[in-house]
Amino acid sequence: MKTLKVTGMTCGSCCSKVETAVAKMDGVVKVKADYAKGVAMVIYEPEKVEVAKIVETINTKTSFKASAPKEKSS
Repeated sequence: MKTLKVTGMTCGSCCSKVETAVAKMDGVVKVKADYAKGVAMVIYEPEKVEVAKIVETINTKTSFKASAPKEKSS
């Protein structure tokens, strides 16, 4: 599961827009957006879809701005 930051969501309808756009993607198993926390939690198949493509879909198919957290290197 990947948690994406999504800014601009203010209500349940906003969450539905994000969830609908992402759920249509091949390789996405489940998506749940939370406007109060400003996130979208996505369960996906990495061999079918990249996180960058999910972020791009939110940014282009909705009026919200998504970003993936930076990966921590050890």
